[in-house]
Amino acid sequence: MTDYALYYGSSRKPLLFVVADAKFPEMYRVKWHDGRLSDLLNLSRACEAGRVAARNHLVSSHEPNDLCWQKHGERGAA
Repeated sequence: MTDYALYYGSSRKPLLFVVADAKFPEMYRVKWHDGRLSDLLNLSRACEAGRVAARNHLVSSHEPNDLCWQKHGERGAA
């Protein structure tokens, strides 16, 4: 199972995650830092839902297009 993390710019702290569901591994959920999980989604819809949620919560002085997905654990790897 591969999890994905959404980052803003060069931040090392992810905004949120997209994680594979335990029961249905071909399906995914958006996971927020407080542990809440979204409904089941396919990977592309989960990533888009995460991007929209992050864009809606960014302060207007930030550039919402500076969001990037990475496989969880890859950021900062040599």
